[in-house]
Amino acid sequence: MSLKRKIFKFFLKNLPTNKFFDNLLSFIQFTYIHKRLPSKKKYFNDVLYQIKTSDIIDDPLRIFVTDKEYCKIFLKEIIDHKHVIKNLLVTDKIQELINFNSEIDYIIKPTHLAGKYIIKKKNEKLTTEDINSIKNNWLIENQYFGHRERNYLNLKPKIIIEPLLFSDDNIKDYKIFCNNGVAKVIQVDFNRSFDHSRSIYTLNWEKLNMSIDFKMNDFDLEKPNNLSEMLILAEKISKFFSFIRIDMYSNNNEIFIGEITHIHGGACEKFLPKKFETEKEFSKILFD
Repeated sequence: MSLKRKIFKFFLKNLPTNKFFDNLLSFIQFTYIHKRLPSKKKYFNDVLYQIKTSDIIDDPLRIFVTDKEYCKIFLKEIIDHKHVIKNLLVTDKIQELINFNSEIDYIIKPTHLAGKYIIKKKNEKLTTEDINSIKNNWLIENQYFGHRERNYLNLKPKIIIEPLLFSDDNIKDYKIFCNNGVAKVIQVDFNRSFDHSRSIYTLNWEKLNMSIDFKMNDFDLEKPNNLSEMLILAEKISKFFSFIRIDMYSNNNEIFIGEITHIHGGACEKFLPKKFETEKEFSKILFD
């Protein structure tokens, strides 16, 4: 990590946790990463920045569904329960994690953080290393201090354990961006744990020559048999928000909602292959 990044990370963690410093740090972060000033125009990262630095991010519903446990409560009110992943355990107690055992493959995640998980096979217990990582890292971390996304600030640290969907430890993520309750474009993430890449598709499953932050790939992914149902679900959920990303998993038969993402990449991810020019192309699909 460069000295500049270390200094900025120090400021992210240590300056007061109020809107003034949130917006100041978000402005500095945006201009440093994107090499331009944020605007009021309908560009992808600019729209995310507007949500992040306005009162929109303080919407109680956005805060509520940021917590992975509470998100499921919300989802059960608006979609069929069969699309909501079951909980095997939700806890903040280390001893309950030590004692936990499952007859099926399972995945452990923090309810208050993003991108962290541990996968275990059936009857496989958490190791001492796993427990120490959860205790000394997960349960004391706050996602807010990464990009100053206020929806994370006051979340209670907890651990959630779920069945490993489709018994697949390298599952594809379908992420559907929605604007004003209308699905616009689909991002698919591959190989998250060892060679992360992304593909972007239109709603007609036309693969676009672009990606966000992670490398593009040459995978020829077939259109999901249940894509229409996935889009309907995304729109049902997204109608409660202005701009949002609905994350889900499918095996061409079943569909499960993973989570709801408010500020993709903290408004800090760059586009491939042509950075801002590609972002403008992507933004036309989202907002025109």
